[in-house]
Amino acid sequence: EEEAVVAEVEGLDARKVALQRELQQVEIALNKSKMRYKEMVATHQKKQQQDYVDNEALRTATLALQREADCTKDELAALVAWQSFLDWVKEVGEQHGAEQATMAAASVQRLAESYLVSALSHLAVKTEEAGKLKERVTFCSKEITEVRRKIT
Repeated sequence: EEEAVVAEVEGLDARKVALQRELQQVEIALNKSKMRYKEMVATHQKKQQQDYVDNEALRTATLALQREADCTKDELAALVAWQSFLDWVKEVGEQHGAEQATMAAASVQRLAESYLVSALSHLAVKTEEAGKLKERVTFCSKEITEVRRKIT
């Protein structure tokens, strides 16, 4: 009977050792799963923060483009108003005789040419600025896409 009890104790000890090994493996697997979960949460938070920054950058760039477009529209409206004024001056000049009309037309033409050269120069600068801004927005958009690709 003593041998049976000793065998039972040895069997239970062996089972205990096996269960302790299995418990260790379960704890290791559990710790790995917890770490993966923490990494996933951290990655998700980083992605959300990056999305916020990206969206803010795009919003800012879009507002800048809109301001540039509004300025260009205003400049175009000024040119249209100037053209209307020139048409009116021409009409008035035509009503007061050919000689006066010719002198008025020449004077107006010089003024118009001067204004248009200045306006076109200004418009060219604004167009170049808008092009550069568009390039920056395009670059930022590509960078955002690349960062998002790397995150996911």
